[in-house]
Amino acid sequence: MKDSKSSSCPLSAEPKLEETTLSEEDEFLILGCDGLWDVMSSQCAVTIARKELMLHNDPERCSRQESWLGRHSSAIPATT
Repeated sequence: MKDSKSSSCPLSAEPKLEETTLSEEDEFLILGCDGLWDVMSSQCAVTIARKELMLHNDPERCSRQESWLGRHSSAIPATT
């Protein structure tokens, strides 16, 4: 097996990990995989999460993919 650091392949089996301490000032945490970030920017995700939480104040409902896609498909930029 080749060393992944020397490969010219853009894919990696190594996850990007980040440790963050949340505070009372944080509104929410968006935990997403490549699939989310492939179709929207982090700012778009924050905007949609804020709108969903203001509308329903239900984090579980806000977290459902079909809720986001059904209500906000026009806000998600098309990918090429």
